[in-house]
Amino acid sequence: MTAYEIANKWQLQYGEESLQERIDWHKEFGLVFITKKLFILATEVYYNTEEKDLDMFTLHPNAWFIELAASSDKMTPIKEVMRVLPTKREWVLWCRDGVNKLHSYNWDKLARKVGL
Repeated sequence: MTAYEIANKWQLQYGEESLQERIDWHKEFGLVFITKKLFILATEVYYNTEEKDLDMFTLHPNAWFIELAASSDKMTPIKEVMRVLPTKREWVLWCRDGVNKLHSYNWDKLARKVGL
């Protein structure tokens, strides 16, 4: 399966809208990166570390929120995601497997952990 097919399967299982709707939203407000091996939807956000809250429409982003990422290869997806993101931010954030629990990582610490 391609990364797009994996992402679409995930979206059908956990999402409320179609994958194309999410792609369209990210084309306007976020980042879309699609190859056969890697699929990424991400948005620059402001992450309030004290309240563990996100502001999706900030003018002063300090984080990337990885909303959907899939890999068709045995690569480490987060490592590849960090390589693709066009700007470094203080934080990298994501939720896993459709569960609304936010995982937050300092960019520099995560980069060291994944070997960047």
